[in-house]
Amino acid sequence: MKNSSIDPARFEACLGRPVDSPDVERLLADLGLTVLPQLSSEGYARVELPDRGVIMSFRPEAATNSRLKLTGIQFYSAVDGFTAYAGPLPRGLTFTDDRDEVLRKLGAPTRSMPDFHLDNWVTDGRLISVQQRDEGGIGHVLLGFPRGTT
Repeated sequence: MKNSSIDPARFEACLGRPVDSPDVERLLADLGLTVLPQLSSEGYARVELPDRGVIMSFRPEAATNSRLKLTGIQFYSAVDGFTAYAGPLPRGLTFTDDRDEVLRKLGAPTRSMPDFHLDNWVTDGRLISVQQRDEGGIGHVLLGFPRGTT
């Protein structure tokens, strides 16, 4: 299955779910992964799929448990060695959106980091982060959880 057929709502529905849950296992299989991510010595797992324009992050469910849950998904445009994610972006965003268009679609950000061309919105315990490219448009969109909440 090509990633263009995976709606961002499906990724978002898997956020916070264990890596071995049926929905997350199906999502990973549809992305072409046959082995579940494993906890690294750094305390997390990261699945990079540059040819699909996606990075997925997994963290342990609890400090006393090594069972991983999906805590973040990044959708990349054609930057940093990534092929642009071919599916629709969350919240109606497009890679060609400039910052003004992003603000029209998402409203005022919860936090901005102008030096990094990065804006964050936190709504209902979820984070959406948008980083603009220097030459214009969106470089990547992150769906996840605010720091310290996972």
